[in-house]
Amino acid sequence: MKLRIDNYGLDEFHAVARAFGSGRYGYVVTPNVDHLIRYSEDSAFRDVYADAAYVLFDSRFLAKWLKLTRSLAIKPCPGSDLTQRILESGEASADRLVLVGGTAIQARLLSVRYGLRDLVHIEVPMGFIHDRRAVDRCLDRIEAASPFRYCFMAVGSPQQEFLSRQLKLRARALGLAL
Repeated sequence: MKLRIDNYGLDEFHAVARAFGSGRYGYVVTPNVDHLIRYSEDSAFRDVYADAAYVLFDSRFLAKWLKLTRSLAIKPCPGSDLTQRILESGEASADRLVLVGGTAIQARLLSVRYGLRDLVHIEVPMGFIHDRRAVDRCLDRIEAASPFRYCFMAVGSPQQEFLSRQLKLRARALGLAL
């Protein structure tokens, strides 16, 4: 079982993300140690990874360990650092952004802190992933906000990866989900 890794560092992938645009849909997954364990044990999770547009290595620790023990040079690109880079760059402040998860207060604070003029916030209830209707409502709201520059999935793993894949399978959203 092999995992495809797109070997981009933070600066390199930030340039890729900036160029992605909103004329097509893709999603990014960022494997860390927990993801790699889940990947080895769960075929549905492997399917999520197979459909991802980009697979970026999230773990600096594991990247160093692989270099020391296997002589593999994999560049880390943690999802949290990428999100921060995108927001701090100001490049997307005028674009439509979607935030799935978090509270209305957190979304408002993000908007103010980063000067976001078109942030669509989708608040979901705890455990929503186990309620098909709640998942469908969430997906419908994301698609209604499309096209977007970025859709920030903030509902934890593996929920956010499964939602991202569902958006791809439904083929109605346009933009890059992280």
